[in-house]
Amino acid sequence: FLTRVTKQRKWKKEEKKKKNKKEIVKKLEFQCESDEKQQECIDILNQRIFKSKTINHQHLLVIVNPFSGQKKGVETFQSFCKPIFDLAPHITYHYIVSKNPEHPVELGRKINLEQYDGAVIVGGDGTISLFVQGLRKNKNPLAIKLPIGHIPCGSGNGLASSLGAFTPSEGALVITRGFTEKLDVISMFQDGKHNMVFLMSAWAVIADVDIGSEEFRQWGSLRFAIGALYYIMKKASYNATLKIITSSSFTSHSLNDKSKKYTSTLDSAYNYKDCYTEDDAKLSYPYINRFFKKELDVIAESTNDNEEDVTMTTPHIQESSIEVEQERSYQFPEDVKIETITMKFFLFLMSNTAMLASDFFGSPNQECASGTFDVLYAKSMSRTKLLGALNKMENGSILKEPAITKISTKAFYFEPEKEESFLSVDGESLPIHPFLMEVHPQYMNVYSWNKRGPKLPSVIPLESDL
Repeated sequence: FLTRVTKQRKWKKEEKKKKNKKEIVKKLEFQCESDEKQQECIDILNQRIFKSKTINHQHLLVIVNPFSGQKKGVETFQSFCKPIFDLAPHITYHYIVSKNPEHPVELGRKINLEQYDGAVIVGGDGTISLFVQGLRKNKNPLAIKLPIGHIPCGSGNGLASSLGAFTPSEGALVITRGFTEKLDVISMFQDGKHNMVFLMSAWAVIADVDIGSEEFRQWGSLRFAIGALYYIMKKASYNATLKIITSSSFTSHSLNDKSKKYTSTLDSAYNYKDCYTEDDAKLSYPYINRFFKKELDVIAESTNDNEEDVTMTTPHIQESSIEVEQERSYQFPEDVKIETITMKFFLFLMSNTAMLASDFFGSPNQECASGTFDVLYAKSMSRTKLLGALNKMENGSILKEPAITKISTKAFYFEPEKEESFLSVDGESLPIHPFLMEVHPQYMNVYSWNKRGPKLPSVIPLESDL
């Protein structure tokens, strides 16, 4: 026991040192014997850093949310990101500070793809979600394929952490290096509305902690610890019905060949606008069409009384010949089926990425382009076991908790019995009404570390490993 406690304390101390490590941007200058040697040196450095001798110029739209997290977005960008971008000869950018919550939506809706090669969000996961909703409304259907980079400045920063950027300067370096990977996106239907989800949705204790701690937002990630203590003592569980698609072939691992997982946007032969057609931006819903037509009809007819303008296009009545043909030719796994679970949920979580915050794992094995997402749930448990389960989410060992059930899936329908708890979707609060989700594999592009994969924190050694 003493050995286990000692090792855990040592791990936490090392992680604390990493977080408190001061980051300094330095500029180094070299002198070469001749112009030929100078060009040779530049070519070698470009090849080693960017995997290409010839570098594409990148003009980026930088959106800073001054209200995210501890409200230090502008200061963070000026101190940690601007120096890195200014040192990169291939990077130029247009800088905008968002004025209100709807501003990122408007920027996504109006962005001109002829002017920009990528977008950078300086804020939290909620700011990215707003920008993505705007991209969906853009006149150019290929806007959703615009590469997006995340400079972590929110309370959670799950997307940046899953892509290997735990600090603002790391986020700037990721974007400067120019490598992107695919990201699965999930369609969510609720109250007659259609939203795009890229990170997570949670209900019961995790949503209670996430949304219930909003009043402590200025404390950064500390707000989650305060919220966790409160809701663990409350120990609330809620009745709901989950209808989920299952198959033995569904996996959390990437669909991509590792050698083809990343794309360099700086390669002179690459232009993301040339890689896609309008058909690639269209959405199809094979699992909703086959398993959840009745549920979708009910959701399509329902509205939230608090919303004045509610519109939604039900996917199964879209008559595009390409979409219909895709769904007719879709190959379902032989053992695919729908499971119905009705019970009191103490924890319910949908995770589309490995991490939901810089120190909080959703589903440790989940990759960004697996073509599936993970659903984790648990029945009521003692306060001690709940504390242990949430602690294991911090170090990535949550799936070893016996009370937690994990299912990899492509679609599900969730219906809370009453309007209890909170519903957290990509860090934002939504009504506690029935909703439906289906994944769209590899639908978006995000800046990521190349080949190294996410720099995930070390995992605390479990008692069974000692």
